[in-house]
Amino acid sequence: VLLQISAGLLAGLACFEIFGQALGALPVQPFGLAEASFVEFIYTAMLCFVVLNVATARHNNPASDQNHYFGMAIGGVVIAGGYAAGEISGALFNPAAAIGLDVVGT
Repeated sequence: VLLQISAGLLAGLACFEIFGQALGALPVQPFGLAEASFVEFIYTAMLCFVVLNVATARHNNPASDQNHYFGMAIGGVVIAGGYAAGEISGALFNPAAAIGLDVVGT
């Protein structure tokens, strides 16, 4: 967890150095922090669930009959989350990146 947050902070600093301005990950108005946190939690959990079930689980992806459609499933979750949460929170789906951009952006 600490390594992820440290990497998020470094990414936020890199964005600040490259673009010359802070890229804060704030909720889109009229939504608040509670709504943005809720949709980020839901879609991050959904993304983790899909990745773990379609790409890494042996019962869904046996060595003799590999599942070659896991990319479509993961992409579908990202697209659905982007459409649903993009207008509320910006749809980052990575708490470490959100923390890094927020800390550097303030």
